[in-house]
Amino acid sequence: MTQAAAWASAGRRGVVAGWLVVLLLLAPAGRAAAPQFTAPPIILGAHAPMTGDASELGLGFRYGADLAIGEINAHGGINGHEVRLVLADDQSTPDGAVTAVERLTTREKITLLWGGSSSSPTVAVLPSLRDGPLVYYVSFASDGRVLRPFSKYVYSGAAMPVPSVVANMVAFIAGPLKAHRVALLACDQANCRASTPLLKKALQARGVSIATAQTFHSGDTDFTGQIDAIRDSRPDVVQVWGLPADGGRIVAQLRGAGITAPIVGDTGLADQSVITLGGPAAEGMYAMWIVAAQFAADNTGPMKDWRARFAAAFPDAPKGLPNAYTMRAYADTYVIAEALRRAGSDLGSDNIIRQLDGIADFVAGRDGAFAYAAPIGLPRTFSPEDHQGTRTLTPVVVKDGRFTSATP
Repeated sequence: MTQAAAWASAGRRGVVAGWLVVLLLLAPAGRAAAPQFTAPPIILGAHAPMTGDASELGLGFRYGADLAIGEINAHGGINGHEVRLVLADDQSTPDGAVTAVERLTTREKITLLWGGSSSSPTVAVLPSLRDGPLVYYVSFASDGRVLRPFSKYVYSGAAMPVPSVVANMVAFIAGPLKAHRVALLACDQANCRASTPLLKKALQARGVSIATAQTFHSGDTDFTGQIDAIRDSRPDVVQVWGLPADGGRIVAQLRGAGITAPIVGDTGLADQSVITLGGPAAEGMYAMWIVAAQFAADNTGPMKDWRARFAAAFPDAPKGLPNAYTMRAYADTYVIAEALRRAGSDLGSDNIIRQLDGIADFVAGRDGAFAYAAPIGLPRTFSPEDHQGTRTLTPVVVKDGRFTSATP
């Protein structure tokens, strides 16, 4: 069974008709009995791709959120409230996301709606959510339409919008890599489609020509046609935008076709699964890191502690976990929890918005009331005018089978 198939199989367990309810049902090993809570539960509603092409995102989201929620509840919850997660499988599709969100908002008494999906499903539900009444907190979708047009109800946490990623990527490609001709290869997710025209315009403004621009369907396994076109275009850099499983397969096939130009992936390709799937071909590949304060393979400090916690809680976790999405969901759980903690007894959307808008440079485990959290997250900052929570991006490179800071 491939890693992607294993993710999908794990995601299907407990899923009925595209609907999954998780009320701390992952049953982490060694979790102590919950304390007595003094207030009604806070229910968070989330949609994520537990099945389909992007199931690696959904499983990462599910396990990261559950680890953090388990820690919060073991320490008394939030202001005496137990935290529960109700998760709907959006099946990695726009239609699936619309159905999932409708079920969450009409059948469950949720305090906040949480998006743990990729861009295409997220963009599909935005029109019905921009005017409220619930806060919609988006963790992974990077399509620029998440935040534009601006809505006071919509927040972007662990993601960085495509325009911001493009600006940083172009500076890296045209600067340290000194590229003159770039081949673009992008998937059919909404954020990937949005990236291509922005990259073309920004690269050309820096005097970099586009050798070729190719597309693929996320989940494809054979990229022969696109790779032949890239090889014939003779680029000095290949830029790839897609999901981690896509990236791992593409990297291996690019190198197998004899293409030696540097490969630069987007933020989605800064995931250990790309290295696992790509094997030796991933060595030297670049990507954009927005995941955590340390790299996933670091065996020091907070990351070592966090990985030990994950292993103890989920000894039978699916292969490939924890991944980058696990870390990002873990950190975002605490950002949401901090806003709810500050909200006190008033858990209405307007007050939650006020509290989120007051969060500045927040990292759980370093700041605020959650001293027991592992401080692995990047700082999150929001304001009434700006709901882009993450602004830290670092170019990284695969060296000796692990990501490290890029120093070309």
